Amino acid sequence: MRPATSQQWNLSVEHQFTDSTTLQVGYVGQHGTHLMVAMPYLQKQLHADGTITPSPFLSGNPTLQLELSQISGTAAIGNMRYDALQATLQKRFQQRFARAGHIHLLEVHD
Repeated sequence: MRPATSQQWNLSVEHQFTDSTTLQVGYVGQHGTHLMVAMPYLQKQLHADGTITPSPFLSGNPTLQLELSQISGTAAIGNMRYDALQATLQKRFQQRFARAGHIHLLEVHD
């Protein structure tokens, strides 16, 4: 079993256009590998063409497969990736009043 790993990174940049207008853009990312995944070992398999086949585990012993209702375990085969971008434009009109616009873009892979 391999240990799970996770890498995280971020970058943020801010630019001041005038005394009252700023733009901030930030990126955040994360990538995980060897994450624990539940494995239902006796679950039937559904294929892309719509056919269903028995589980390949215990396929050599159909009698034992019929007597068991479920075998579960875990495996370190999971992966994940997270990417996000945020942009904020801020305009100050007076000392106590400001208006900001935000944009958030997010993409998650598993």
